[in-house]
Amino acid sequence: MNPLTILRTALFVSLMATIAAGADKTYQQGTVTKSLGSYVSCELKGPGVHKWISNCADFQTGQTVDYRVEGDTVYIRRENGKEYKCGVEATVVEAPVLAPLAPPTYQKGAIMGWGVRRDTHVGGGGGGGPTNAPASSVSSWTRKA
Repeated sequence: MNPLTILRTALFVSLMATIAAGADKTYQQGTVTKSLGSYVSCELKGPGVHKWISNCADFQTGQTVDYRVEGDTVYIRRENGKEYKCGVEATVVEAPVLAPLAPPTYQKGAIMGWGVRRDTHVGGGGGGGPTNAPASSVSSWTRKA
């Protein structure tokens, strides 16, 4: 095989691998809010999730950014196409909004019979000590069930 053909094939395969590696970067849109205080961190609000990130650089409060998350790192795409790397300090996932519950449904029926009984419960007593005297008095109570 021609060495020039091998070189061209290798360059083509390398180019396709580079394109494929860059193609799987899916960005989401979010809004940056700078935190107040001496520690430099920001809140990044995205769809259904809030992330607190370190290394905010020169982002402004209210600035809309395109970002992607990979593990514990957020990559924010700059206007020049390069990515800015930020560490994730915390993540809060918003709870989904649930649909309202349907009103309860009732069925008609007839009670065929019923009864009342009396339950008696005895408790307390418990012996102990050198004289085997009860630690508490024995008591009983009755209820209708």
